Amino acid sequence: MLFGLVKIPVLIFIYLLLSKASISATIKGYVYDLRTRTPMINAAVHLDKTNLYTVSGLNGSFVLKDIPSGAYTIVVSYVSCQIFKQTIKIKEKDVFTIEARLEQNKNSYTEEIVVLGKGDKTSERASRSLEQSVPQIMNVVSAQTIKISPDLTVAGILKRISGNKYSMASLIKLRVPS
Repeated sequence: MLFGLVKIPVLIFIYLLLSKASISATIKGYVYDLRTRTPMINAAVHLDKTNLYTVSGLNGSFVLKDIPSGAYTIVVSYVSCQIFKQTIKIKEKDVFTIEARLEQNKNSYTEEIVVLGKGDKTSERASRSLEQSVPQIMNVVSAQTIKISPDLTVAGILKRISGNKYSMASLIKLRVPS
């Protein structure tokens, strides 16, 4: 009896899996620059009025899977290029291939995009990140740690670092053991 109860959900799962595979289609394609014929990396590819989307890879290729039958408009866009649109009709189990050639937008004055960022190199997080990224063993004291330290001098802070065998005098090239 128990085996029969387990068998029914397994059969339903297999049926749903096979039925989805039999009614879904795939759209494959490539995105190229119209003038230079070079692949366009990270071009946005989506089916209009759906939540199906992807981006093109290093060779300009893309794949959209599990698309139900119907009529769709595929939209391909890229920064400073005209948008490519093509209406397609997909049937069950179709594998549709598209080659999108994008043209530079003549009205676009974007010569370059500059992204600026500023990191806080004085934070505790930046200090821990620096410690983790160097190939040798290193102890780092952040500016924030120095601010909240009860020590009055940097020499006092250096004494708190494990493995430190030199005093402040050693930092100014005088080898005086502590």
